[in-house]
Amino acid sequence: MFQLTPDQDILFEPSTLPVAPTPISPSAPTRVPRTLPDWLHLCPPIPPPPTQITPFVSAFNASSTIAQYAKLNPQQRAIVMAPPTPTLVLAGAGTGKTHTLINRMAELVLQGLTSDQILLITFTRKAAEDMIHRTRTLLENHGVKIQGGTFHAVGLVLLKIHGHAIGLHPKFSLMDEDDAQSLIHLLASKRGFSTRPGFPKKTQLMSLFSRVANTLEPIADVIATTYPWMEAHTPQLTALYRSYTEAKWQQHRLDYDDLLLLLYKLLCLSESTRTRLGHQYQAILVDEYQDTTRVQAAIVQLLGSYHRNVMVVGDDAQSIFSFRGALVDSLKGFLTCFPDATIYRLEENYRSTQPILTVANDTLREAKGLIPKTLFTAKTDGPQPILVSCNTEMAQAQFLVRSMIARHQEGVPYKDMAVLFRASSHSFEVEGLLNKHQIPYQKYGGLKLTDTAHVKDIVAYLRVADNPRDAGSWHRLLLLLDGVGAKLAQRLVKSMSETEDPISVLEQTTHKERAALHRIAAVLRSTQNDDIHVSDRINLVLHHYAPILSRDYGTEAQQRMDDLRQLGQLSLSSPSLEVFLQDLTLNPDSSRPRNNPREQDLLTLSTIHSAKGLEWAHVYVMQLLDGYFPPIRSWYDDAALEEERRLFYVAITRPKDTLTLTYPVEQYHHMAHETLTQPCRFLRSTPPEHLQLLHIGDGT
Repeated sequence: MFQLTPDQDILFEPSTLPVAPTPISPSAPTRVPRTLPDWLHLCPPIPPPPTQITPFVSAFNASSTIAQYAKLNPQQRAIVMAPPTPTLVLAGAGTGKTHTLINRMAELVLQGLTSDQILLITFTRKAAEDMIHRTRTLLENHGVKIQGGTFHAVGLVLLKIHGHAIGLHPKFSLMDEDDAQSLIHLLASKRGFSTRPGFPKKTQLMSLFSRVANTLEPIADVIATTYPWMEAHTPQLTALYRSYTEAKWQQHRLDYDDLLLLLYKLLCLSESTRTRLGHQYQAILVDEYQDTTRVQAAIVQLLGSYHRNVMVVGDDAQSIFSFRGALVDSLKGFLTCFPDATIYRLEENYRSTQPILTVANDTLREAKGLIPKTLFTAKTDGPQPILVSCNTEMAQAQFLVRSMIARHQEGVPYKDMAVLFRASSHSFEVEGLLNKHQIPYQKYGGLKLTDTAHVKDIVAYLRVADNPRDAGSWHRLLLLLDGVGAKLAQRLVKSMSETEDPISVLEQTTHKERAALHRIAAVLRSTQNDDIHVSDRINLVLHHYAPILSRDYGTEAQQRMDDLRQLGQLSLSSPSLEVFLQDLTLNPDSSRPRNNPREQDLLTLSTIHSAKGLEWAHVYVMQLLDGYFPPIRSWYDDAALEEERRLFYVAITRPKDTLTLTYPVEQYHHMAHETLTQPCRFLRSTPPEHLQLLHIGDGT
């Protein structure tokens, strides 16, 4: 993962909250509002490619130590030894793409690249860390420092280092989704938009703004094509998006999508930065390319334009994130950007048995617009997948739990089993029975630690210490104090925006609640002290917050304090408060308890989206009733229906040994006002002889 050298303390520009100021010391210097750059609301086109291509550091040697001795099949070996030119790898589920990429990175090092000339972009931070670690092990060199992470992590680091070229302040704050929605709601309320009949909610606005950033399209076009029900509010939404963009710039705050959009603009607008990075990175490898958005694909194109040693790996049959702006045609789009790219295929599956792969291949037979491929395996033996019909949803849940208990009694650990479903609500009956039978389980897709209110409170302390211009965090923090209401908080934040030292506003206040304000100011001063380790600073904050926690949560306070102490543990390896906050915001999964999943024997419940990239010995896919999967809303939308087909394909390619598919035979759909009776339509392309059919009436 990238490591940043902590920046020195740099004062931030003011927020723009239109409220009356609290009187402050006349000696405190005032600040001039920050000028907005003329490019802020523009989407620049991709500049033409350079006239000269940077050659590979040396002639690519066709004889390879890695390829000779590594355990690679012929398809994998060809990819590892592919010349340093644009390369598209179509990798089916379970075909060893991670193993192939690791050997490719090791090969690049042996061919003469230094490790810091290689940039690895993955879908998750954990994937990048694992791949880099395994590459070091393969090379028997733990000093190898390949740079890798998610697109957002790459954007964060490059903007920190090079953002000054477009006027970006180096010590910006990174907002999480809740912070961003709160800012949008505040701006909409200030402009009177929130009271308009039918005006979108803040979550819907966040979704709209995110799609604008990821598609690089004008907001009016995005509304017309993706959110037509918002068209009556297009002028207001356009104005609100401008206000949101300007407020973030003034307050030195970025949301997740800014990490991509501003990196794109930096690479387009700053030729010197584009040239420097184009020469710095001599090889770019991108995993899960089928999940890239238009802005992410453009970043890859810009970073790779100087050397063209770009290898992207993906499977269009597993493109399931269109709601994030991902394009199912991203692999074909790569061929448009690099028309001379060579295509390789990985089709030999090492995960599943052939009976499972046969059903998976059946599923894609009628898929539209995908690059053809057929999975096969040397594991030819194995039981046929089972399609189980049950009379009711409860009968389905009873069958699933009984089946898993029976497997466990036969010696199968619960951690080797998973139940997958289209939507989180589909598993409620199963969860109830698991609790009744005291079967331990984990569920992917629930609230993370950083989503909880008490953790957000502590993060507010830390954020204002790190970035005293973070108006949103100041509001949350001040409202925790007894005697401080919304009007006083607004006056204080307004005064903070007009002084070089925002915390001094609390230290100098003469308000009747000055004692509480002075105490929190002292805590924040200590929290800013870089001579104190981050974990000790968090403990100082927890000491101040403890009475507030008891006041707000009563008997639950102790349990929540245990959650908060995890933050101190998580911060032990952080070199600075700034890096800790960035890591916590950008990688919320790192906030989960360390002593969880794999060490314990826990059954997994998961939405299919959350299960992507994972595998288990025994997988159950439930609620496969047509109308629930695929949902009725997708029946009349070809693009949506094809994505549902791909989602089903992802689900049935998770198991190693057994696949069990279940559905209730009759279910009344309240929104559609009809009774659903048929299994998932994607099973129609599977011949009956490829499935074992079973009917369980009452679940016993």
